[in-house]
Amino acid sequence: MARHALIEMERKLKAGREYAAALKKLGFVPDALVWASPGGEAKPVNPDHQLELLIVSSWVDNVGPKAIYDLLFEAYEFSATPQEVDPFIVSLFSPETQVAKDLWGAIHTLRTEPLGDDARPMFVLGMLDYATIPDWIISYRTSKSNHFADLRRFHAFQNNVAKLAA
Repeated sequence: MARHALIEMERKLKAGREYAAALKKLGFVPDALVWASPGGEAKPVNPDHQLELLIVSSWVDNVGPKAIYDLLFEAYEFSATPQEVDPFIVSLFSPETQVAKDLWGAIHTLRTEPLGDDARPMFVLGMLDYATIPDWIISYRTSKSNHFADLRRFHAFQNNVAKLAA
């Protein structure tokens, strides 16, 4: 059973990395991309449970989540993103949400406080909305939001997805 969970989690991590690469190729580089378990309960996170792929991006504030979701679904339908990551399991967050702030705090802790070899930290994001562990963080970057730059990059993403239909 434990071996199955490990294999399943490796598959999810690989799909998450491929998803991030596919989005980057289309012109969308999120501030963070992380697998998380809904519920955020203080129990060991189990990859057999349904996981969500959390995306943090200032585009949520500057463009709106619906426009982003529409393009994520189109890219999925045109097979430009891995089929293992169904857009229904993707959740978008503004960097201003508690989930994103908690994720930044967790990343800061990992970068500044050395963990022991046997440490198995779990981070709760939001008001017990999600739980994640360091190995599930696919990518993160710090960036300052610039409304016009976000709009320009979003339109480039939109054009790249539209080209898939042609």
